[in-house]
Amino acid sequence: MRRLFAILALVLLLLAGCGKQEAAPNGGEGTTPAFSVESGKGEAVVPEEGDIVIPIGE
Repeated sequence: MRRLFAILALVLLLLAGCGKQEAAPNGGEGTTPAFSVESGKGEAVVPEEGDIVIPIGE
């Protein structure tokens, strides 16, 4: 009886991920972000008060 229970529990665990997936809440497929990050080329980085600065090349 314990073996049967163990086998059924294993089968249920394996089948748990086979359900139908719901659509993303934003209406899209959910694979692309709704924003873009600029590359920042040519922009100077100015440290502000409270920033952590790690010296490089010393």
